[in-house]
Amino acid sequence: MTNEDQGLNRSRILVVDDELTIRKSIQKRLEKEGYEVTSADNAKDALQLFQENSFDTVISDIRMEEMDGLELLKRLQDQRRDIPVIMVTGAPSLDTAQESIKAGAYDYITKPIEREILINTVKRALEKKRLNDQIKEYQRSLELKVREQTKTIFSIYKFANQLNSMDSLEDVVNSVVNFVSDFMFSKRVSIMLLDEKGEYLSIKGAIGLEEEIVRKTKIRRGEAIAGKILETGKAIRVDDISSMKAESDRYSQYRSFMSFPLMQAPLKATNLSLGIINVTNRFGDQPYVEEDLENLDFIADTASVAINNQLKSIEIERSYFRTMKALARAVEEKDRYTRGHSERVKTYAVEMASHLGLPSEITSTIEYACVLHDIGKIGIPDAIIHKDRDLTDEEYTQIKEHPAKGENIIRVIPFLEPAQPIIRHHHERFDGTGYPDGLRGKEIELGARIIAIADTYDAMTTERPYRGPLPKDHVIAVLKEQKGKQFDPELVDIFVRYLLEQED
Repeated sequence: MTNEDQGLNRSRILVVDDELTIRKSIQKRLEKEGYEVTSADNAKDALQLFQENSFDTVISDIRMEEMDGLELLKRLQDQRRDIPVIMVTGAPSLDTAQESIKAGAYDYITKPIEREILINTVKRALEKKRLNDQIKEYQRSLELKVREQTKTIFSIYKFANQLNSMDSLEDVVNSVVNFVSDFMFSKRVSIMLLDEKGEYLSIKGAIGLEEEIVRKTKIRRGEAIAGKILETGKAIRVDDISSMKAESDRYSQYRSFMSFPLMQAPLKATNLSLGIINVTNRFGDQPYVEEDLENLDFIADTASVAINNQLKSIEIERSYFRTMKALARAVEEKDRYTRGHSERVKTYAVEMASHLGLPSEITSTIEYACVLHDIGKIGIPDAIIHKDRDLTDEEYTQIKEHPAKGENIIRVIPFLEPAQPIIRHHHERFDGTGYPDGLRGKEIELGARIIAIADTYDAMTTERPYRGPLPKDHVIAVLKEQKGKQFDPELVDIFVRYLLEQED
């Protein structure tokens, strides 16, 4: 049973039938499938239950005394038109079917009720209910009350404005994937972007795909259907792989990633291919039509602008960071004893972040802070930095200014804002006797507490003007001795465990 099936099976169903045997039979079959079922033997009681409880679908007999199923259907529709109602009849006819459907029924089934037909009809009805809920929530969020023929244009333009206000490529990609999934009523949607060299497509955001598929799928430009979309620059709709015989052999290696029918649209900027959007597995196994393809192409054009802006922003950020990194490296290069120090600190810090299971965005911030943690020393006189004797009180006071100076240097770069407090506080001590702000314990940012350990370890295990590198065992002993004093005890244990693992 899939996760989606499990979700559907937690749905609540109201069964209405004046025949006890049939009512109990339906209830027993549905409960066996995992549904929560409430039953009523007449329409009046059913209405009362419907008003007092929340149901996802209703199954009602048509012929009942006092109030028949069609009258019950009309009254249910007056209260909640979004709840699908399945009618049950023992005398099937075209007139009966047309009357119930015209009155708003989702579907009807005939007696004697076959188990497979019952279960499949309920599943489809619940899928319809879920889609209705998605559409209603989508409409509420957009606050648009427009006619159906203008809804598409207004909603996509509204979504475009939302995309352009987002702060990261990941947010843009995930938002597009979710929007397309809801808009196209599709269970499986993914966005693939080209790598920096423009050679391979890889998945950057997806719904309905296993994590391993997302991680491993890689398609060379020009290969398979996805790869060729980049070359043609045109959206396509494929009902079955047999309609594209030239791709049949290549399709097999991507079978876990693709299914049919599908739609794909290119993501492109002016004279630049960015990637593609894949859409497949529509709810209810409905086929895609040409209008769907046109809408997807429109969404892809809209998304391309936001994605391209984010890619440009990333390149600008990289350029800024390269500049900051060059400044930090210039500080290190002045002293042969500190060359490579920041990169080694980064290696240690990333290992601790990995052992802690930190999210990638936090780990990235820590990486930036590691590379730039000593950039503030660019404002400290070389004579002090390179001094091979004890510093005077005045000189030590100047040295203690470098974390705050480093924070100020990177303050002008927006995307490095999360790294600012880490750089400022990487010389704070766990017991509150550090600088520049005298923070203690968990008041100190996690990234700063991590860098404090990595920074000290590298400084002690590498050569300095006043001494040679200290033995690893000795440094580990110092780290342990400073637990709760200079360092976070938990982080010391993690780091020491990592160091000992490297020996095995």
